[in-house]
Amino acid sequence: MAQRSYHENTFDRNARCINVGSKAEPTWFPADHLKIVEWQIVKKNLPEPYVAAMIDATKRPHQSKDAIKETGLAELGFLEKSPFYKTFGIIPDTNFVEIKAGALAAPILLLSGADWVPALDGAWEMKFKQYRKPGIENTTLYFLSLRRDEFLEQHEMEEATHTLARSLEQFGLDQVKERVFCQAIVPEEKVDSAVHRQTCPETFEKALGSVFRSTRKVPLIMVVLPERNGKLYPEIKRWGDCVKGIPTVCVVERNLSGGGDRARCGNISLKFNLKLGGINQEVSNGYGTKSKTMIVGADVTHPGNEEGCPSIAAMVAIDDDSRFQYLGSARIQEGKQECISDLRGMMKERLLAWAKRVPKDEWALGGVYSQILPNHIIFYRDGVSESQFGMVQHHEKQQIFDGCSDAYTELKLDKSIQTNAFPRVAKREKWKPKLTLIVAIKRNHARFYPLVLEPGDPNLGAGTIIDSVVVTPNHFSFYLQSHCSPLGTAKSTQYVVIYDDQNYKTEPKEIMNITNKLCYTGAHASKALSVCTPARYADMLCDRVRCYLKPVLEGYRDKSSTDDVDGTQRTAVYEENKLVWKPNTSDILPDGWKHPWHPSIGNVMFYL
Repeated sequence: MAQRSYHENTFDRNARCINVGSKAEPTWFPADHLKIVEWQIVKKNLPEPYVAAMIDATKRPHQSKDAIKETGLAELGFLEKSPFYKTFGIIPDTNFVEIKAGALAAPILLLSGADWVPALDGAWEMKFKQYRKPGIENTTLYFLSLRRDEFLEQHEMEEATHTLARSLEQFGLDQVKERVFCQAIVPEEKVDSAVHRQTCPETFEKALGSVFRSTRKVPLIMVVLPERNGKLYPEIKRWGDCVKGIPTVCVVERNLSGGGDRARCGNISLKFNLKLGGINQEVSNGYGTKSKTMIVGADVTHPGNEEGCPSIAAMVAIDDDSRFQYLGSARIQEGKQECISDLRGMMKERLLAWAKRVPKDEWALGGVYSQILPNHIIFYRDGVSESQFGMVQHHEKQQIFDGCSDAYTELKLDKSIQTNAFPRVAKREKWKPKLTLIVAIKRNHARFYPLVLEPGDPNLGAGTIIDSVVVTPNHFSFYLQSHCSPLGTAKSTQYVVIYDDQNYKTEPKEIMNITNKLCYTGAHASKALSVCTPARYADMLCDRVRCYLKPVLEGYRDKSSTDDVDGTQRTAVYEENKLVWKPNTSDILPDGWKHPWHPSIGNVMFYL
């Protein structure tokens, strides 16, 4: 009896338990006997109030510089009370290294017709300007408003979207003649993410039923969310991308209140134009590349720590060097694997997309693949560290060339492009473009400051270039701060040239300027990106695929994927699962289609 009383007084039989182990090997502890350790890194998206607080707490450059000088050596283990490092002849210096920096000029950006705009401090003004090329004709806007409670009146929805409609017209898109509004109550958020994925499409389909029953083609749907919602957003993107094959643009309801802020509506308009196949801006005088240069970006992300959760590999590439539309390929692969498993297959897909953009009359007139396919490929590989340069050099580089060979072989067998000139083409045994392979390292530890830095001073300007002293000793490399950072300390991206057929090392400013100009082709904001566009877009495509994998990230496991299968087999199972990867559509998929999205958006930058 005494023992029972002790347990009743000491433990709460209704207390919840927390698994501090894994799904495969769970270890359960009562929650009231656990303590959350302070200062842990949050690896998920922060709630909005915390995001605002984090931005307010961001250190200015002089604060960051002072903190590094005061605590940096101690953080690295250089302590006066334990000077073991002196035995090895290491003498740390408390002063910063002085480096001579260069500056790259910002490009002039071309807009509609002969219109242009300068980029100042890494940004440009679109007021009273029109996009370089408007997207496809779209005189009707389709809205899906997801509500928590009662529906809005018609006039309320019209008022909320008025500024957006006018903004689209101002930037050169077709005059909005009709706005179609549909509403639905937000689906109940199921604990089981797999069940949630099955119920959400039913809600969306029911709300838009009258639209889909009409004969009109729906080019794009704008979805109005009641608030930022980490469970609802992935389901909208999965439904639009993989079920219906319709690009979607999401906006939080409060951002449209009072008709919508003009600047915010301007940013939404940028996405509208891109997803309708338009071009927002171009760089004057070209990018400094030779004719028929293909720009490629690739990335790998590891979205979950759970055993059996796959990694995501993505590639984006332009399909025409006269229009910078980055179309994508994606794969899932064994979890925690940094090397891209099917880089070869994705490279082939991007080259075939390039070939399909070439008009058939050019095939007939040219008749030589070297005049049709890219002469040069500039490939930006994101997401690898210095210790993985060898992997890129010895494994991924060969996959790129193998993908080129595969694309060439398939084109030779494609009867749809065989013309009178084709037999001359077929006699060519090889086609091998020049390759420049560059690793873009965003998460480096270098920070650069002006020599004299006072409180209130800004960061170094956009276009700052560092190519000496602190660069890698065995590769041609440079640091580029392409953007302007009004908050915090600006972080430069390090670019390391792993392989270079073009021999840019003899004229390093060429590839530096190309990379800097590419940072101004980002099309989802009127600002230069902190990392070049192809690398950033590959990262964004990985983020979009993460939405599709949401059930897996929250513990869903395919019944046919047991614990005793290896990562490759488990990945193959997920590739056939319509809740996770395979497009959940009744439409017939093209032969060899390996992407999770619907084929109808394969030629659209839907992932922005």
